[in-house]
Amino acid sequence: MSKIKKLDLYLSGPQFEKLLLLAEQKGVTPEEAANEVIYSYLAIVDPAAVDYDDMTEEEKEEYDRRYEEWCRSEGGGRVV
Repeated sequence: MSKIKKLDLYLSGPQFEKLLLLAEQKGVTPEEAANEVIYSYLAIVDPAAVDYDDMTEEEKEEYDRRYEEWCRSEGGGRVV
């Protein structure tokens, strides 16, 4: 099972108010509403993505290798 990462989310006042309204409409916590929005966005960006948990060990190794390469190219050689 892949690890779940916790992020701090910084929003402007109006953005936070919108998130609170969305959460209230859906009957969930603001954190759950933010998670749903992010998951939905990522599904749109890469709809064919395979869930990490469903990958074979070989696929996971290749994914991790490509991710590390991308991190180096974006972060000046630093793997996050």
